Amino acid sequence: PALVVPTVAALLSNVMFPGTRLGNGSYLAIKGFLLAWPLISVGWILRERIMDPFAKRDLSRSIVVSTLVGLILLGALVMAVQTAPEAKLLMDSAGAIAMGIGDKGVAAHYLIFALTISVIHAGLEEYFWRGYVFRQLRHVVTRGWAHGIAARGFAAHHFVILGGLVSLGPTIFFGFTVAVAGLLWSLLY
Repeated sequence: PALVVPTVAALLSNVMFPGTRLGNGSYLAIKGFLLAWPLISVGWILRERIMDPFAKRDLSRSIVVSTLVGLILLGALVMAVQTAPEAKLLMDSAGAIAMGIGDKGVAAHYLIFALTISVIHAGLEEYFWRGYVFRQLRHVVTRGWAHGIAARGFAAHHFVILGGLVSLGPTIFFGFTVAVAGLLWSLLY
């Protein structure tokens, strides 16, 4: 379920039923799934001890490296948006992006929504995709395969979200950027 449910929810909320109760409900439900499924899966189904993410780890190194990776990717994105052919495609999609924000019902509180997505939601995705999906995959496939599969799963729902908002060029460009970011962040574990 961990590799499929986020993408299905993205299809429901952003492609099939955007701006509807079902679409917005799917969006909220997936956030609950991202939080609850690792606990249910590890604690109740697999009956394993839930890992303490702070045990015997030097968090300062992880924070510094992950922040640097994020800043490098942000710089590359900003540069690409200003110079790449995808920049025009993305700017041409600004109306569709604004409509997507309106469909979620957050336009009046966009700054709060953007900060929440940027900080809290990013932490939730890190917990789910690297802290749970990647770690569980390491039990069943080699570490290299775990990195690749987790990065593809992470990118899949972002491809769907982007595809519901922008044209094919920016969807492919930014979708692959998300895949690379997911791969780089999983290498920190």
